[in-house]
Order: sequence, then C-alpha cells, then structure tokens
Amino acid sequence: MARHIVARTTEIPPGGNKVVDIDGRDIVVFHVNGEFFALLNRCPHEGAPLDKAACVARLTSPEPGIYQRSRVGELVHVEDSYVIVEINN
Repeated sequence: MARHIVARTTEIPPGGNKVVDIDGRDIVVFHVNGEFFALLNRCPHEGAPLDKAACVARLTSPEPGIYQRSRVGELVHVEDSYVIVEINN
C-alpha cells in the first residue's frame, strides 16, 4: 500500500473536504463526526464531483441519489496531526 500525506487535520474542518491528486486520481477526503474518509471524487451514477456534495452522516450528491458513507478501499488515518491515505496500487 502506498501512503500519502494529504493534509494537516486542521486543513479540513468538520463537515468539510479536500480534493487531492493521488497517482493521477482525484480523491476527496471528508471530515465527518471526527473521522476522515476518502472516496474517488466522482459520483458512480452521474459522474458529478463528490466534493460539491453535502456530507453529514451520509453523503448526498448534488445530483439525484444518496451515497452511504464508505471507504471504497482507501484506508484513512491520522498520525501526528496529518491525514494519511493509503491506497492499493
């Protein structure tokens, strides 16, 4: 697994997100209820960017449809105030 430091924890406020490029893929990292998680920044149904979606206990797309919170293969954790995303290559 490749480790990527994507932000300081203070860079993504609660309820916020940050889009990062990891190996040519746009990944959006969300901060919800004290947890960080990551998804590809693309709605699987409509192709819309997920960073524009409202995110609370679930992720609701700006396009029709609701997305359950999931990590889809990306492992996200915090070390020394840094948000780290690990992705299988």
